[in-house]
Amino acid sequence: MTVYRERTVHVTTLRATIDEVWAYVSSREAQVKHDPRMVRIDVIEGQWATIGSRMVTTGILDSGEHHTFESELIAIRPPESYTTRSWFPDGHVTGTHQFRQVGGEVEWSHQIDIETRSLTWIERVALRSTRRGRERSTRRTHEQDVAAIRHALEAMRSEAP
Repeated sequence: MTVYRERTVHVTTLRATIDEVWAYVSSREAQVKHDPRMVRIDVIEGQWATIGSRMVTTGILDSGEHHTFESELIAIRPPESYTTRSWFPDGHVTGTHQFRQVGGEVEWSHQIDIETRSLTWIERVALRSTRRGRERSTRRTHEQDVAAIRHALEAMRSEAP
């Protein structure tokens, strides 16, 4: 029995400054207000945007159902990066977001690492056989994330005094 690991990386550019992107990323109020998939983010341990803080996020799935998940902020380096970890029954997901100013745009790199408990060989085969579906789902979610942050940046600019 061995642990199963999977990594996905998405890189996108945003027409913004790193400070504009970080203003959105660091504000749970802005995320809830401007991302139609987001219902609420509750801090259940620690303080928002501090290492070790834990949040419960409630969002809306494509099906219209509400979905909640708990995550912990495990690293943060404003305004360049942050990393969260979420758990599922057989393992955890680590998501690292990195931002880099490149001229008039911000390069946003999002790396997702999945690690499971030790699996039997048949469980590993089953996971490998469904990898493409997970990659499509991850790509679709990333596209939704990009659309949400682009919309939020535009909205926040129009609200600025």
